[in-house]
Amino acid sequence: MLLALTQARILTGTKDVSGEALLLENGRILGLVSENSIPSDYYIIHHPGMTIVPGLLDLQIYGGGGVLFSDAPSSAALYDMAAGLTKTGTTGFLITLATNRLEVFEAAMDVVKEHPHPAVLGLHWRGRTSTL
Repeated sequence: MLLALTQARILTGTKDVSGEALLLENGRILGLVSENSIPSDYYIIHHPGMTIVPGLLDLQIYGGGGVLFSDAPSSAALYDMAAGLTKTGTTGFLITLATNRLEVFEAAMDVVKEHPHPAVLGLHWRGRTSTL
């Protein structure tokens, strides 16, 4: 699907843009063009008064969506966490596990490996584990 998002303030990370359209193809950004130069085969969606920003990455987060992942690593916890984070603009995150038992780290690895979610970038392990 070809989309053109117009009438919004667009923050690119390096500039603040107004009066241009953000072109998308199947959810991927193609670029910016003046609002007068949108190709005729694009579906136009107007966003007056809105701001479009790049997705946010969280590289150290323990939970979200009412879930602390290390309390009980499961596919339900993973998806609840992802749902809570992605609806607020986070497009990718590393689940952080604080110092814990080896079993918790192993369970978390299994869940993330067996139930991938596009927003989950991986696991961030903190501290040391001990079998003592």
